[in-house]
Amino acid sequence: MDIKYRLNIYIADEYQTDPTHADITLTPELIKRIRQLNKAVNKLKVWQIQEFDCTPVWLVQNNDEEYVEWTEGSIDTATLCVENDSFKWIGYIKHTNIEVSVESISIKELDELEKVTTCSEKDIPLLLSKLEFEKSKEILQKRLKGE
Repeated sequence: MDIKYRLNIYIADEYQTDPTHADITLTPELIKRIRQLNKAVNKLKVWQIQEFDCTPVWLVQNNDEEYVEWTEGSIDTATLCVENDSFKWIGYIKHTNIEVSVESISIKELDELEKVTTCSEKDIPLLLSKLEFEKSKEILQKRLKGE
């Protein structure tokens, strides 16, 4: 099951205001890769491992307050950065040294999401009261509604 996020972006330049958000889709393959990299980080006792990955779709708000793909620029060298307890994406606005960073997702949240997406139908009510993260609650509510 693919899990979709719309995440905030942090830009390391006070004059650069776009992009503002990123859409991320966590596929089973990407989740597996994040887990492999996380295991390597912990085994090697390093701060983080970075790998080229162009998963994020960079967004801005248009005049109608809708999020649309950012077309005025592009992000170079987008990397998936996996640490011992979280992961995020970092890149640079093309032809600049301005770093753009997507907010982190914790490995603990990833664990919870996997429980939510793989639990049996009868376990859904029991699991609902134990959830910590909003995305997990959202997915479980959709499962309850049969979506």
